[in-house]
Amino acid sequence: MPTLKEFNARHRRESLSLFDDESRSNCTVEEAKAYQKSRRRRRRRRALLVAIPLVAILAGGGLWGYLHRRAEAQELARQEEEQAKAQSQQENVEGLSEARMELRIQGVSEDSIPGQVSFVAQQALWQKPSEVRVVKVFSGMKKEPLPFSLSMNGETTLPVMTPEGKELELNLADPRVDADLLAAAVSQAWNRLYPDALHPMEIQIPKAEESPSQKAEKQRLERFQQIPQLDDPRMVNPSDH
Repeated sequence: MPTLKEFNARHRRESLSLFDDESRSNCTVEEAKAYQKSRRRRRRRRALLVAIPLVAILAGGGLWGYLHRRAEAQELARQEEEQAKAQSQQENVEGLSEARMELRIQGVSEDSIPGQVSFVAQQALWQKPSEVRVVKVFSGMKKEPLPFSLSMNGETTLPVMTPEGKELELNLADPRVDADLLAAAVSQAWNRLYPDALHPMEIQIPKAEESPSQKAEKQRLERFQQIPQLDDPRMVNPSDH
């Protein structure tokens, strides 16, 4: 049987075995606090290692969403601005204000003007830049677009003398107005406004070159027209011989 002294000594060693030595057993509370603090720091580090990439992903997604929404808003604003421009009425003026002849053209846009009208107006302005003013009014693509119209000094009709010497009243507001008659009507109107001009206005519509088939057909018709008819004096009556 161990003595009381030996029993107490062994019991003391078993108690100290949890802390390795006596000095460590005396610091149990401090070390426990330090250990818990160290564990908290490790948990925070692990949490940060997980949270930082997650926050970066969320922040990146949020930034992408913001940029995407901003781009959409900018595109919508651009479209609205273009639509507003398309719907707004525009007026373009070329020539001098003191010109006696004013050609006024209206429509939806430049593309809506008939080609012969644009050509005649530009030729008149080019030939007489000091005496012709061209005003173009465009409505744009709004609910009530302006129909095509052409007027000269407020008049939508002009008298015109044809090459055959026949006088006609030409409707300028007709989008299918004949190009040659329109050119003649505008030229004659300017010449009446400036009768003493040294160089009269003379607008010529360029003629399209005939194709080979058209030339051949024209020659065939001319040969056919040269064939003497029965009542032609050139025809010889066989009964007279």
